[in-house]
Amino acid sequence: MVDEKNDHALQFAWALVETGEPTGRYEKRIIGMHDHWLSEEAEEQIIFYQGIHNEQDYQHYLEQEANLVALYLAVHCCAPLLVYDEAEEQFQALHDVSALIQQVTLGAREKEHYLFYSPAFDSIWTSAHDVAVVLYLLDPEGKPAVEGAIAQLVKAHNLYMLH
Repeated sequence: MVDEKNDHALQFAWALVETGEPTGRYEKRIIGMHDHWLSEEAEEQIIFYQGIHNEQDYQHYLEQEANLVALYLAVHCCAPLLVYDEAEEQFQALHDVSALIQQVTLGAREKEHYLFYSPAFDSIWTSAHDVAVVLYLLDPEGKPAVEGAIAQLVKAHNLYMLH
């Protein structure tokens, strides 16, 4: 559960789930395998599970998915992630690492959407297309230090953070 000092994260999650648009002050980043924004012409660089056509594509996909899972495990080690339960409209503690891996894998494969809260970084992490993550930094005042720490984790896992 989110304690009272983190109630802003729950309010943010509610707005994001209900309207698709977050409310309040935040900074948005994309974390993924690309070091640049893709143009519409760069379709061949987009990777998704349902679009795998051969062993090479499959191996490339698995490598990127493994990088993403490893990133989440590193974030989870800083402080356990909380997962948003839409039915309960609450965050629930995510102590089971295998459940985290399963949720990230299903999200990367675009089979289920996830929304995590990281108390360590006061941030919301959601699944996105192309084996990517949408990151919302919730504390603009603490953003430089938090963003720097997350950027180091992202880089250590062979991923990129785009503004």
